Amino acid sequence: LLPGWRTMEPKAPVEAEVHDDYAIWLSANGGTKFPITPPPLKNHGNFVVSLNKMVKWLGGIAEAKGIPVFPGFPGAVLQREGNKVTGVQLAEAGVDKHGQPKGNFQAGGILAGKLVVLAEGSRGSMTKQLVADLKLEGKNPQVYGVGAKEVWEVPKGQCPPGLVVHTMGYPLDSHTFGGGWVYGMGETEGGKNLVSIGLVIGLDYRDPTMDVHRQLQRMKLNPKIAAFLKGGKMLHYGAKSLPEGGLYSMPKHHGDGFVIVGDSAGLMNSMRLKGIHLALRSGMLAAETAFLCMKKGDFSAASTEHYAAALKKDWVYDELWKCRN
Repeated sequence: LLPGWRTMEPKAPVEAEVHDDYAIWLSANGGTKFPITPPPLKNHGNFVVSLNKMVKWLGGIAEAKGIPVFPGFPGAVLQREGNKVTGVQLAEAGVDKHGQPKGNFQAGGILAGKLVVLAEGSRGSMTKQLVADLKLEGKNPQVYGVGAKEVWEVPKGQCPPGLVVHTMGYPLDSHTFGGGWVYGMGETEGGKNLVSIGLVIGLDYRDPTMDVHRQLQRMKLNPKIAAFLKGGKMLHYGAKSLPEGGLYSMPKHHGDGFVIVGDSAGLMNSMRLKGIHLALRSGMLAAETAFLCMKKGDFSAASTEHYAAALKKDWVYDELWKCRN
């Protein structure tokens, strides 16, 4: 996307380049390192980033190029003429928890668009409605996972920047799909290291008392994981849903006046537990499609078909094909 990113100012917010990675099968009291790293979990030459910082950085570059960015204005409803998407109505501002207008009430404006790119993440509200209304569902229903993560500050050298560890097994039983990670991030100004730790569990778990956040706390107490966090403190935490159904669960991702990208389109490699690279690439192909449609003055389904064709010819499709089931 940005070939000269290494020398750009402001500097790209890359935490570390991956120099070491391995996988562990965890048990209740410890764990065993895999003799080899499974190929999908190899990360040499990749980069550990804070997505929060990366998005801010990319947003700044976009604004410098004259692209207006409106943070704090969520889309509420797609504007449509039949099957054609014509824009987005923004959410109302200044309403209380019951949806009643307050003194600072502001009706949601309408942003008209020749082409709407839906990038709402996993199970976005407008995308969900559009897929249902236009019957865009994939061959298989989409299946989801949910992940909980924390960022810790730990003593220097305890989890060096550029170390990636993937975990399987404990705290999950043999009936529950999921796995965890530990990423060594960059150094803090105080000379300590940052660590990202998390756990993803498939939402088809059978135990009705399953709590992903609680399972992450159990995983942190495992001696193999606790060693990375010893003497540290938690700085941030969060959670996210993931579309894990793969290629055959992807909805039809183009139509009259719209294309769907990233997690909204189900673009995630469930074997690698990664989707940011696929989301970025789909955004690039969506932009190329928008440019071609503008040159032709045609934003119909026949014209946005270019996006679907480009995805299928790209390495995105090759990668998704390997984890299609």
